[in-house]
Amino acid sequence: MVRPAQLGHLAQAAELQFGTFVDLPKIAAPFTSVTNRAQCTDFSSDLRPRMGVERIMVQQVRELEDEVGPAGLQVYAPVNDTHNQIRMIGTWTNSVSLNGARAEGLAGSSVEITFYGTGLNLLCIRYSGSPTFDVTLNGVSAGTMTPASDGVLSSRGYGANHVVSVVSGLTLGLYTVKLTSASVVLSFYGFEVLNESTSLKTTPGSAFKGGKKGALAALDTQTYNTDFESGLLGNRGGRVVVYLQDGEIKKALTPTNGAQANLTSADHTNEEITRVYNFREFGAGRSDDFSTIVSGSTHKAYTLDDGTTTLSGSSISGANAALELLVNGTGKVHFTFVGTGLDLIFDVDAAGTNVVEYFVDNVSIGQYTNPATDFSRVVKVVSGLPYGTHVVTAVRISATATPSIRSFVTYGPKKPTIPTDAIELADYNIVADFVASTVIDDEAIATGVIRKNSFREFVYVGTWGVSGIGTANPYATQVVRTSTLNSSAEYTFVGTGCDIRWAHFNTGGSFTGAVTVDGASNLTAYSPLISSSDGTCSITAATGVITSTGSTTNNGTDHLRLTGLPYGKHTVKITKTSANGVGIMDIAAIDIIVPVYSPTQSLPGSLNSYVEVGSNSIGDSRLFAESDAVDIPNWAQAEGQGAGSTTVDIAVGTGGIPATDMTCVVKTSGKPIEIHFTAAYTNTVTGASGDAGFNIMVDGVWVRSSVFIDSAQAGYYMLASLHCIVPVSAGVHIVQVYWGKSGAAATIAFVQGGTRLLTVKEL
Repeated sequence: MVRPAQLGHLAQAAELQFGTFVDLPKIAAPFTSVTNRAQCTDFSSDLRPRMGVERIMVQQVRELEDEVGPAGLQVYAPVNDTHNQIRMIGTWTNSVSLNGARAEGLAGSSVEITFYGTGLNLLCIRYSGSPTFDVTLNGVSAGTMTPASDGVLSSRGYGANHVVSVVSGLTLGLYTVKLTSASVVLSFYGFEVLNESTSLKTTPGSAFKGGKKGALAALDTQTYNTDFESGLLGNRGGRVVVYLQDGEIKKALTPTNGAQANLTSADHTNEEITRVYNFREFGAGRSDDFSTIVSGSTHKAYTLDDGTTTLSGSSISGANAALELLVNGTGKVHFTFVGTGLDLIFDVDAAGTNVVEYFVDNVSIGQYTNPATDFSRVVKVVSGLPYGTHVVTAVRISATATPSIRSFVTYGPKKPTIPTDAIELADYNIVADFVASTVIDDEAIATGVIRKNSFREFVYVGTWGVSGIGTANPYATQVVRTSTLNSSAEYTFVGTGCDIRWAHFNTGGSFTGAVTVDGASNLTAYSPLISSSDGTCSITAATGVITSTGSTTNNGTDHLRLTGLPYGKHTVKITKTSANGVGIMDIAAIDIIVPVYSPTQSLPGSLNSYVEVGSNSIGDSRLFAESDAVDIPNWAQAEGQGAGSTTVDIAVGTGGIPATDMTCVVKTSGKPIEIHFTAAYTNTVTGASGDAGFNIMVDGVWVRSSVFIDSAQAGYYMLASLHCIVPVSAGVHIVQVYWGKSGAAATIAFVQGGTRLLTVKEL
């Protein structure tokens, strides 16, 4: 008699036999210090196309009871480590604080990672005091690294993701790198594996489709931008699928549209949606981001974890239980994204029509009138942009009604089709040919670049602060600022050039600075060019010296462009060299000239609040026999921070919750999701009572709320618990919890050191 469980195994075996998957060979992890370590994937024979950067985020860690480190130390691994690639040795915890979610090991701990590439970067937290970490490469000492930075990006409610080089310039191959911290906590967000080659390299391996085996016998090397089986590449970029057919690696291309189309002419036929962003996603419970926006008129800005997607605005507010973003007066909303097109989803004020003027990369494309009777309207803004970063600005024109924005819909080139007998391996976008902008404005972005905002990934050393946003700043975004001698900002990237967006202020006299590339000050080979709005700033190529001799009233918006770098990892550093108080230097962003980019999204079951992991050159499309054989319901969870309070009086339970507490990302097959939230909180004001309210939002839509009555006694603890089941479509969904309070002078705060947990599970 065949039992139901056995039938399930038979069905699973049939799927493996006739489905499509890549076979993953296993090897003993090379040069590991862990006893009884589980085998890892043989990355030199895994049939994966590689080029550029592969970012690996460490979401949460778990202890491995059957593995032992040196001297009997405990061993941990990330829960999202599909390939058994990373091991943490010592005492490790999942840390959640105002510096975001990260893995954290006590002094004396170490982490080792096995990878196939030419180099490795660490995405780390701010380390004060320049601690020294020992580095070994394949079991041999490779020196030390001393990551350090100013604290300007610390305690902001999210991970800074400082990019720090560990090793680079290696011959392409299989390596194990180990980092050890002797005296300080070892804390990091993830890694970047580098493949510093202008060619697409696919390792040998085998795969199955419909019971038929296909194999690649040796390492395959191809140009990334030629020799397509279908599609003709122009100068505006496109989307590529890499596949295996008849023992050969082949590529198919969908080129980006040949021309930009605006508003009523916009046509997404040759494009597909990459993501829908709700404006509430742009926040981490800060007063200067979109998670706390309510009534009134204010200025906000926030950049997501990928470092590339930014929302900013001036004279904006929240409405309709704070679920809509209003543009007031002569206010503006700026959306920075990577792609080829954009739509906006509006809710329209019934009091009258509203008129919005749109700008794409600082060029007006015209005005559009939303009729008063049309609600939840999708407005096509632009299509057919050259692939890369773009800035779309929406400016309120009408005086009778207020534009009300819910979401931003981004587009990229449509995925090309491949033959039915082919096995898909990778998916990437070719960035448009670089064309410098002749306009000196942060919104006038160059063609063919990927922008990274100054509030993520940069390493700042010295004394830095934050310059707030406002209507006086047309881009309405924050910048990182210094007036202190020898303070520096550096950024590490893989590419062929960059355009640093910065500004100088000649307060107190002439401003001077210095630029280096990979530690060298002679920039002659890279054709350095400064464009300055006040016309006073220049650079000496042979020495990298920046000089501004303008008057003390001059404030210059500057572009520092470097081109012609050999493709690979580079670190660009800009330092203020004029005396303390003599001149101010602002850093806004860096635009990277890079040939390929893939905004890879988090995998199902992501345990952090990010959606895009950013900085991926080649997207991985492989399906694996091991990971795809078992149908496990998708789930995600997030841990709340131990701090946080609100004194804002709100109508709790009606959707008007002003602060984002935490966010989960879940990728579903179309089944309903089950959401559960628990938290301990307290009233911190003696003799004052108040109601605490919690709202659950899915994709920016309010789905569940609850009100909990707090005692007038200070320090009185209460437990909040919310639960709901929500039908959703297949795809990526954002689940958020908002909270607040109302009543008298009470202050509702979460219990210090307590854990707030949000769990999302596909049924």
